[in-house]
Amino acid sequence: MSAEASRASRSFPHVGRALPAWVLTALGVVAGLGGAWVAVGPSGWWFALAVALVAASAVFPRGPFTAGLVVQLAVAAVAGGAGAGWGPLAVVLLSTHLIVAVGMVASVAPRRALVQLRALRPSALRFVAVQAGTQLVAAVVRMVGVRGGADDGITWIAVLAAVAIVAVAVAVLVPALGASRRSSDG
Repeated sequence: MSAEASRASRSFPHVGRALPAWVLTALGVVAGLGGAWVAVGPSGWWFALAVALVAASAVFPRGPFTAGLVVQLAVAAVAGGAGAGWGPLAVVLLSTHLIVAVGMVASVAPRRALVQLRALRPSALRFVAVQAGTQLVAAVVRMVGVRGGADDGITWIAVLAAVAIVAVAVAVLVPALGASRRSSDG
């Protein structure tokens, strides 16, 4: 690193505590492995595929590997690999969302950079809001399905509801973000 680059890196304002950007990638890896452990179990070729997708997602956080991992975990959880009960489904919902959310931030931050915690706050608040809604919908669908005795197909409704929540969020947020970018450029 040149002396000029070193001075430039020290000239940025310090706005609070920070963490290395590679920690975000590590968090995605832990979430991916945890979700795979719960959704598919710790052995077999399905788990080996999940581990390979987790590794590829760490290298290419916004690539097709992340999407493939999320789809694999969702299908495994819904198809019965996650076992019965609410807990495994909740873990898979949390881990798949965390993989995508952390991957979005990790994809734009150089691995050796420091990421200010204050800068992560809006993303964290969005994550909590979406996670709360998704977990609530999944819990309601799960309770209705178990009580009605139709547990076999009811979990698919939770997956469709989660997709609907994401679609509504995108439909609302994309125009809002576009408007805020135009107003900040002006």
